[in-house]
Amino acid sequence: GIAPVGLTGLIWPGADIALAETAARCNLPYVASTVNTADVSDVGPRAGDMGWFQLYPPRDVAVREDLLDRAQQAGFHVLVVTADVPARARRERQTRERVSMPPRITPRHVSQAALRPAWTLGLLRNGLPRFHTLERYVDRATLRELAGFVGASLGGTLSWDYLAETCELWPGPVVVKGILHPDDAERCVDTGANAVVVSNHGGRQLDAAPAAIEALGPIVDRIGGRVPVLFDGGIRSGLDIARALALGADFTLSARAFMYGLCALGSGGAGFVASMFEQQLTTVMHQLGCQRLEELRDRDPGFAPA
Repeated sequence: GIAPVGLTGLIWPGADIALAETAARCNLPYVASTVNTADVSDVGPRAGDMGWFQLYPPRDVAVREDLLDRAQQAGFHVLVVTADVPARARRERQTRERVSMPPRITPRHVSQAALRPAWTLGLLRNGLPRFHTLERYVDRATLRELAGFVGASLGGTLSWDYLAETCELWPGPVVVKGILHPDDAERCVDTGANAVVVSNHGGRQLDAAPAAIEALGPIVDRIGGRVPVLFDGGIRSGLDIARALALGADFTLSARAFMYGLCALGSGGAGFVASMFEQQLTTVMHQLGCQRLEELRDRDPGFAPA
C-alpha cells in the first residue's frame, strides 16, 4: 500500500490525485495524509474503495470530529491514527537547507526550477502547495497561518482515552500507526484498534528510535493472530516486502518509493513503482520456491540467526 506523506505537492504537482488514482487502478490502499496538498473531498472519490485516511490527532475535539465526518463523506472507510508525533521533531537537514512553509524563493530555487520545466509548469497550474483540508480551521488561510496551525494544533495530544474516543467516533476499522513496542501494540488492541502499523515515521522523528524491522518480530509474537500487523519503513523493493512478510507482517506500506517514482516519471511514476514491486516480489517468490505469500512465513529454523 501507499503510506501517508504530507506536502506531496512539493514532490510533484497534483501528486495526491495521482496517488489516489493509482491506488484505485492497482487495487492498493492509499493512506491520505491530514496534511495532504489536495482537499480530502477531492482525493477520496478518486481512490474508490482503496482510500484510507490518516489522522494527526487535533487538539480541538471539534476539529477532530469534523475531519472524521469529512473523511467519511469523501468515501474513506479505514482510519489510520498516527501515534508517533508527540512533539515536533528537530530535523537538522531541513534546517540547513532552510526548508520552510511557506517556501522561501531564492535565486537557487529559480535556477533549479528552470532546469525542470515539467515540474515548474505543473506547479504553475496547481499553485504553491497548501494544506487544503485544513483551510477551514484557520481564520486567515495564508500559507504561514496554515503552517502555524499544523505545528500548534496537530499531534502531541494522543492518549489512550483519546484513542478510545476516536475508535468510537469512526464507524469503520481503526489502525494505529507508529508502534514500536509490544506493550503499546497490545494496549492499542485492547483500546479498540483493529490493526497496528509497526513504524518509526521513516526515521524522521527521533534519530535514536529503533529500526521498525527490529520491532516487528516481538510485536507479531505478542498480537499476531488477534489483529493484522502492518509494517512500513525502508520498503524500497519487492525483496523488502518479502523480508517483512517473512518476519510476520501481514501487509506492508511504502512512502518514499512512490515519491521517487513521482519525482522521476511524474504522475505515472506511482503506477510504475506499484508494477515494479509486484514484479520483484514475484521473482523473489519464484527464487524461494513459494507459490503463495503465506509460504514466506514458513522459515527453516536452520536459517534463523543464532
